[in-house]
Amino acid sequence: LRSIQSLVDEVIVLDTGSTDRTIEIARELGAIVFEEPWQDDFSLHRNHAIDKASGEWVLVIDADEELVETNVEETRHHLQHAQLPPVLMIREHLQYPQGRKVTFLTPRIVRRASGIRYVYPIHEQLDVQGDDSMLSNLHLLHHGYADAAHQREKEERNLHLALSMPADDPHALHCRVRSFCALERFSEGKEAALQLLELNTSEVLTVEACALGAMAALFTDDAGALDTFMTTSQQLAPDEPDVLFVQVLKAMHRYRKSLSAGDSTKD
Repeated sequence: LRSIQSLVDEVIVLDTGSTDRTIEIARELGAIVFEEPWQDDFSLHRNHAIDKASGEWVLVIDADEELVETNVEETRHHLQHAQLPPVLMIREHLQYPQGRKVTFLTPRIVRRASGIRYVYPIHEQLDVQGDDSMLSNLHLLHHGYADAAHQREKEERNLHLALSMPADDPHALHCRVRSFCALERFSEGKEAALQLLELNTSEVLTVEACALGAMAALFTDDAGALDTFMTTSQQLAPDEPDVLFVQVLKAMHRYRKSLSAGDSTKD
């Protein structure tokens, strides 16, 4: 909350059942706090929070994130005066164990009057549907994955929500693949990835499913599934990093089989 105080005009906190001092601390820092019971749907609660805001723009931030490396004056000037699209992207830096960081772009700022809202109960995202977007100068540091034990709890929660969604929903299957693999339930992750391929969904979901499915196939020693994931991903996006990753996994599988068969590693 302190990291955003100089940027925003109001802070809305939607609490869904905390048992610590979250509400007390939020109010001490000037936030307007609303309470409602958790309903196993991240989009639902995010949208409720957006609906309670009164500003022209809404920045969505989680309790385990903080704003970093931001020129507040520049950001406020652009939001007030520039001709901007209804959705703005930020750079989100995920902090993992052993100090690893992964950075990606994610839509987090939305013009409230646009009516754009979040969809999907888990791994929720703004339903942009072709609206123009632009990269802002904001950076978020996400601490929620820095603790390995806490990360496993999150994945178990995510899997529970993904399993409650329809089995023929591409997003639900994608979430299942991610959680199964993160929890090292590789056989189930591989099967979910193969099911996703059958739905003939978007290139982005399919390629990521191939990368995760190939990893699961390697751990389950399934050469046929590895071939499927490699062929599918190569046809869609041969130069994508995830596709090259699948090729590396396939080579690892062949190399391991050669070693176990006693083949020479020399020419």
